[in-house]
Amino acid sequence: MNYSENFAIASFRSRSAVQKFAAALRRRNVACRLISTPREVAIGCGLSVRFEPNAVAAAMQEYRAGGHGALIGFYRVTRVGSKTTVAPIAF
Repeated sequence: MNYSENFAIASFRSRSAVQKFAAALRRRNVACRLISTPREVAIGCGLSVRFEPNAVAAAMQEYRAGGHGALIGFYRVTRVGSKTTVAPIAF
C-alpha cells in the first residue's frame, strides 16, 4: 500500500516573508508549519508554509489583507508513494 498525502503550500522568495506569513496564519487559527519547498516548485528561498487544503481560502485572504510580499505562489501538493505532483492554485 502506497503512502499518500495532500496539502497546500505558499512559497515565498524570502525566509522572512515565509516566517511572517506563517505567524499571520497562526494568528487566524490556521494550522500551518514550515517545510522545505518541493523541488517541483524549484524557485524561492527553499522554505514554504504548509497548510491543509481546506485552509486555502483563509490563506489567500490573509495574503491579500495582510500586505505580505515576495509571494511566488500557492500550490496543491499530492504525494503518492515516492511520486510528488505540484499544481499551482489560481490566485
